[in-house]
This record gives sequence, C-alpha cells and structure tokens, in this order.
Amino acid sequence: FRFVYKQALEGHHTHPISDVSSTHEPEYAEHTLAPVVQFAAADEGGTITIWDAAEMLPSKEVKVPGECFTSLKIRGDRILASTLSGKICIFSVSQQRLQCEISAHARGINAIALHPYMEWVASVSEDTYVNVWNIEGLLTQ
Repeated sequence: FRFVYKQALEGHHTHPISDVSSTHEPEYAEHTLAPVVQFAAADEGGTITIWDAAEMLPSKEVKVPGECFTSLKIRGDRILASTLSGKICIFSVSQQRLQCEISAHARGINAIALHPYMEWVASVSEDTYVNVWNIEGLLTQ
C-alpha cells in the first residue's frame, strides 16, 4: 500500500474532534442521491463542520452548545450525530439546523451506523444496549 498525505485542515475546531464521515462511504455510496463532495467532522464541544471535499474548505457549520458529539454519519442532506448524553441528533445540512432529536439511551452513545439501503440507524451505548431505530418519516413533518 502507498499512502499519500493530502493536507491538514486546521483551525476550525476548538475542541477534540470525535468523528468524521463522508458522503462517499462504500457501503451505501451507490444508493445515495447526494453528490460525493462533502464530509463532516464532529467535536466534543457540540460543533459539526461540513467540508466541501473538492475545495477542501469548510462550507457549513452546526453548533449545539453543551453537547458532546461521539459519533457521526452523513448521508445526502442529513447528518446523524450521537451524544455523550445518549441522544441521536438529526440535522439538515442545507438548513444548518437540528430537525429531530431521539432520546436513544440512558448513557453515552459510543457509535452509530446507518443501514445501507433502509432508513434505519443502529446505536450502541455504555448502557449495554444495541438499539435499531426506524427514522423513516421523522423528517417529513
């Protein structure tokens, strides 16, 4: 294998970065309608920065003061982020706002995963549970 360093993207987070996700994740890239041009990084201070991958510049930012994001997924116009307080937050990239919040666990969420084709998200937590959530229809209201 040969790895080539592209560049460091500095100065946009003031707290430790907890996760990164892109619209070009192989498990569902063929099935998404979004152009493969974005990635997002979440931090422990409640900030999600969305990057234009072609320009390597931040394009949007969502802030939720007081939250500590632990895991992140981006698909199309949605960002799903889990928190240390046990919530799953669903954001609109284009509107840069929180659309839905799920009180998913009694303790911090360690990771989330999206089903490759369905509107399902799985979450695992320090409360020892694995939960699967059907989020279809949550954002049509």
